[in-house]
Amino acid sequence: MLYVLGEKEPLMELRNEVRELYLPAKSGYRLEVSRNCSSGSVLRASYDIQPDCSAAKTVAPGNNLTLTSPNYPDHYPLNARCTTSLNTTGKVLLVTVSSLDLAPQHSLKVGWGSNISVELEQAKDVLVPASSLQLTLLGRGDKQPLDPAGLTASGYSLSVLAADCGANLTTPSNSFNSSNASICVLIIEVGNGSLVNYTLSTPQGGEVKVYDGPSLLSPAATSQTGDLLSRTSSLVVVYRKLNATSPLTLKYTSYKCEEYCLNKVCMQPHWRCNDRNDCGDWSDELHCQGPAPAAAA
Repeated sequence: MLYVLGEKEPLMELRNEVRELYLPAKSGYRLEVSRNCSSGSVLRASYDIQPDCSAAKTVAPGNNLTLTSPNYPDHYPLNARCTTSLNTTGKVLLVTVSSLDLAPQHSLKVGWGSNISVELEQAKDVLVPASSLQLTLLGRGDKQPLDPAGLTASGYSLSVLAADCGANLTTPSNSFNSSNASICVLIIEVGNGSLVNYTLSTPQGGEVKVYDGPSLLSPAATSQTGDLLSRTSSLVVVYRKLNATSPLTLKYTSYKCEEYCLNKVCMQPHWRCNDRNDCGDWSDELHCQGPAPAAAA
């Protein structure tokens, strides 16, 4: 059992699963061990004093910063509460979680402003104001006791992209102009059951990347010209001005899905009977004139 000096109730029970434990150095601790002497088991323990796992990081607009939990990809320490403060001269930060493996009741949150926070998910990006941003790994649940089994997990790996401008667009239709910003990030979400019908006007010398889904980890859109329709209800757009002399403009409306593939993907009107596996399961080629594809038979 582990006790804080001067306390009668134990702080926690330590078991074989505990690989590493963080404890505030301002307190003293007492470890009491009981075992069956005939078992031949031996207790070995060591400690050292380390800097706080919290840190301050700076990322310039247009740059990516990679952050990982302590010991990643090995298990993060039990009782870790690590806060990373992110500073930038940009206006927004895009947080992309590429790997997330936390023990039950543990969480990874990003917070800003006055008590505003969002719990992060893998492959679902979050665009937040750059002011006073803090990323916190909670090695135990809020107001929850220390995990009695002492279990942790491999933690997280994420990237942070700083930008001069950005927006979260959730209305059924909207438009956006990058003005004179050097890098802009948009997240467009039109809700389940709908797709994003959009057009882009990319100036010469500029660079735009569109990701068909809620994250930079989502597949990149294959076309950027004409009247475009997404495969999912979300888009992430990253625009870099580079040598352009005019702004990017984007317009979109929501498209209500009227037909679905057998795999629940929204079937776009031009997919039906075009001799291509647009759905991914050939169901867009069923009941067409001529022989059915072998994969759909």
